[in-house]
Amino acid sequence: MKIQIDTYTRIILTIIAVLLTVLTVNMWCRTPDITPTANAAERGLPDMSSQFNQMIQEMQTLNATNNQILAALQGELKVKIVDPTVQPAITAQQ
Repeated sequence: MKIQIDTYTRIILTIIAVLLTVLTVNMWCRTPDITPTANAAERGLPDMSSQFNQMIQEMQTLNATNNQILAALQGELKVKIVDPTVQPAITAQQ
């Protein structure tokens, strides 16, 4: 069994091989930029530590609020059921 490859396929495969070789050599020879050019804020990167600290502060605030709610619910609760169809009488306070 003999496989025949036409001229067009051979040319396309050769072009692909050459391009892959060029890309590989380019990536291999490129030197990393190790000079510090700018800090994270100047490069537009977010300050993760300040975001993390803000999240911690928000969680502490939520925890304190939850503790206040739990403290308010610790005693005896009185539930009053009101008919929603009845409008309460509005009285003027002087």
